[in-house]
Amino acid sequence: MDELTDAPWEPATESVAGSRRPSWGLYGFVALTLVAGLSCLALVLVGQAFRSWNGVGVQCYVLALFLLVGELKAIPVPRGDDTTDAITVSSTFATALVLIGPLSLALVVQALGVALDDTLHRRPRRILLFNIGQYMITLAAARLAFCL
Repeated sequence: MDELTDAPWEPATESVAGSRRPSWGLYGFVALTLVAGLSCLALVLVGQAFRSWNGVGVQCYVLALFLLVGELKAIPVPRGDDTTDAITVSSTFATALVLIGPLSLALVVQALGVALDDTLHRRPRRILLFNIGQYMITLAAARLAFCL
């Protein structure tokens, strides 16, 4: 999954009065990811400030809707050890939207979907911020790779 959870591969944590708190290195990484992701979003929005989404075809708006719904409706996937993971199909629609539509639409809808999903599931703020940042970087990098 694309979440930061307490797992053995996570950065070292500090024990404070019997509780585990993420280290400052983790917070620095989350902050760096968020700043880089929001910078991608800002550059795209400024670059497309003089363009309108009016000329965008209906297929792009359908993909944006599917992206949003795909982020909010996770598919449960059972594992062999009696646990269940949840996966989303939003990345498929986000990639399609990045390839055929305006990048700004993909970024805004993905950020909205991630923020709604993480808020509805009451995930810690650091997870919400990291997820938004990583998706902004990923979608911008995908568009860059496609253009190159």
